[in-house]
Amino acid sequence: AKISVAKSAQVASPVPVTAVAAAQLDAMDPSSLIASVSQLPQFYNNQTPNSSNFFTRAGTGTLNLRGLGVNRTLTLINGRRFPASSAFGGVDINVFPEAMIKSVETVTGGASAAYGTDAVAGVVNFILDTDFVGLQATAQAGITSRNDARNWEGDLAYGTNIGDRGHVLLAASGAQQRGVYNYKNRDWYKAIGALQLNGERRDYPNVVSTNGSFDGITTSPNALLNGLQFNSAGQTSPFVQGSISTGAVGTSGARSVGGSGDDLGAEVNTLWPDTKRYSVFAYGDYDFSDNLTVYGQYVRGYNSQFQYNTPRGYFLGNPQGTITIFSGNAYLPANIQQIMTTNNIASFNLRRVGSIEDIGQSSLTDTTTQDVGTAGFNATLASDGFLKDWKVDGFYQYGRSRRVWDQYAVRLDRIYAALDAVRDASGNIVCRVSTTVAGAAAFPGCQPLDLFGRGNASAAAVDYVLGNDPGQHVDTPLYFANLGYTGETLSYDAPAAKRNITTFVQQLAEVTAHGDLFTTWAGPVRLAFGGS
Repeated sequence: AKISVAKSAQVASPVPVTAVAAAQLDAMDPSSLIASVSQLPQFYNNQTPNSSNFFTRAGTGTLNLRGLGVNRTLTLINGRRFPASSAFGGVDINVFPEAMIKSVETVTGGASAAYGTDAVAGVVNFILDTDFVGLQATAQAGITSRNDARNWEGDLAYGTNIGDRGHVLLAASGAQQRGVYNYKNRDWYKAIGALQLNGERRDYPNVVSTNGSFDGITTSPNALLNGLQFNSAGQTSPFVQGSISTGAVGTSGARSVGGSGDDLGAEVNTLWPDTKRYSVFAYGDYDFSDNLTVYGQYVRGYNSQFQYNTPRGYFLGNPQGTITIFSGNAYLPANIQQIMTTNNIASFNLRRVGSIEDIGQSSLTDTTTQDVGTAGFNATLASDGFLKDWKVDGFYQYGRSRRVWDQYAVRLDRIYAALDAVRDASGNIVCRVSTTVAGAAAFPGCQPLDLFGRGNASAAAVDYVLGNDPGQHVDTPLYFANLGYTGETLSYDAPAAKRNITTFVQQLAEVTAHGDLFTTWAGPVRLAFGGS
């Protein structure tokens, strides 16, 4: 990177600016703009597609200078601030036209005076090549040596002059990458876990949970039903702990090295989510005279990603609770029912974790669509006199971002009713609540759920305990915490997932002026001012 001197409103910056050309960014990481910018040492904890804090992040390409927070980093395009992508603050640079970026300038200290508010941590200014003429196209595709994370990216840019005074730019880009959801063929993964042994806490490989499993572990005050494990066929056998273990079987935090347990984090784990994005960019300017240029700019960006949720149906006492299985459950193996009947055992607890083969399909989808329009001018006030060569610049910008979060997850209001399965008078397996008029009304369409062994639940039961009621039409008034009911309404057809919609609108107008006031023996005295 080279060091240059930044200028804002023709005033030299009090601090050095790190400027990186587009070719250097591509060399650092050609996969995406956020990936390449994140290589610069002044950035820490940028928000990328695989960042945590799914429900509170600002976007999938938001910059964080010095780790002080994305809402403390001022992000500009050609010196103009760009609207945040959500109410959490922070600009998602994935919507920027990569093909049009000429360079990136960053200032990491003392930036507020030169660039404006929000520059607590510093400023990142993306310089676009608005003079580009010609046609440029790039495309790339990739796949890992493990035959996963398939990806592609393409960019197209076109620029042309309109007569002697006009110029138009058009650009579009798109990219997609398939997610990676397990540790298959990754020999660096050893299932390392910490266990306490003889008063010493050590890390061991091949650690599994003995608290619960994907097939289910029983816990009961009665020794005959305590510590049994189900297999995928729904049959039981005594649970076997490994040679090194901590905690009793079926208790919080219990785990061992080897044995009958499952590595609960390895079946499905989002190492990288499915990502899809595109952006469209249009720019035009026209010189009405030698002293007046007007311009317009439009950016549309789309980002969407999918990942599996964690935890995915954990019924281990926290956070979702514990499953209670009652005597007479229609799915109980005959040997377990016999023990309960003979010993007058009313119920036992099932320590169960959702598998991808049944209720462990919990997932999250995050989609943001942003539209930003800008109109502005650059003018020179006079060619002589008091305001000779004074420059006045101004612009108005409107940005609108719509973010949709979808969460497909276990419905706690349904699953306990679905688990309590019995046989009705005709011998059919149904939910116990369905055998009474009141229960059927409270849980319409209840589907009995079999969680004795992974993959044994019916598709109808899985849909009942995971999804909402897709297609159901809803008309509802909107209530705002600061305004109450305003008369606004929302009308939609419900999807299968739980849905959160946030619309974020930001408008910005700014005018700046700068020039010489008068000249002294030491040189010109200059003034710069503005308002936004």
